[in-house]
Amino acid sequence: MHPIVERERELSEYLEEWISARYKDWSMFYHSANQDKRNGVYRLKSGDRLMDLLDDIMGNIEEHFAFDATSHIIPSRFSSIPQLLQFLDNFQKHIKKNFHLIENNFNGEETDLVVIEMYKMCQDIDQMVTRCQGIYMSDENIPIPYQQARMALRNNDLKLFVMLMGSLIKSVPYSVHKEKLDEGYFHTIIHVITAVLGMNPVSETETSDGRIDMMIEYPNRIFIMEFKYSKDGKDRSKGALKQIKENSYAEAYYIKGKQIEGVGMSFSQKTRNIDHFKQECLYKPQVSIYQ
Repeated sequence: MHPIVERERELSEYLEEWISARYKDWSMFYHSANQDKRNGVYRLKSGDRLMDLLDDIMGNIEEHFAFDATSHIIPSRFSSIPQLLQFLDNFQKHIKKNFHLIENNFNGEETDLVVIEMYKMCQDIDQMVTRCQGIYMSDENIPIPYQQARMALRNNDLKLFVMLMGSLIKSVPYSVHKEKLDEGYFHTIIHVITAVLGMNPVSETETSDGRIDMMIEYPNRIFIMEFKYSKDGKDRSKGALKQIKENSYAEAYYIKGKQIEGVGMSFSQKTRNIDHFKQECLYKPQVSIYQ
């Protein structure tokens, strides 16, 4: 398949998966907000402008991303990738320009549900745009293992993802490795590879209970990763996963309403590679309150 056609297909499939996971809940929230403006969004700070922003977001979603099973977003809604990306860039800028309307209504644990839902929508859209840009900017000459690694994580196939990442690390010549290896060295390799592949990794995120090594977010799922380095060859992946759970790292992402997977990885001094990993589902969202 021609690289441009393949990229159009990947972008369309990603966007269709992304919108199908959100459209029903977002529509119900939007109609609920519209029906009870006086007791809902209008009683908030700059409530009328907040409602205008919500109108704009849902209007664009419905006009440009609602689809049926017989067609794809490209070319049915957009004639080309550049046209799609130009729209997404403008959409993202418009939301960021008005995001202060949401921030001005933050009130800790008493933050209104309307504000929380709009915050989640805006964050999801921002990540979606960044992801689309990453897919488009990816080099058509990227080796097959890199492409497979990207798809493996997206499909929640950690066994394949770790195997392929291990293969990529193995390709680094012995003479190039640092003389003294450590956790940070392997963390950097994983971060750089996933960043180049458009996975948008976020490293060293601080929470109230500690610091998350790396987080990768997809439309329906979030991966929280903890890395450990083993000098004696022992499996440290269990301890890494235990740290994620004991420090309640997943709780910071409950608000996103996505399944959260915890992943512990152990890197070996002897093999200079990933030698063990452990995965556990940490959170599955409940049925939406708008259903």
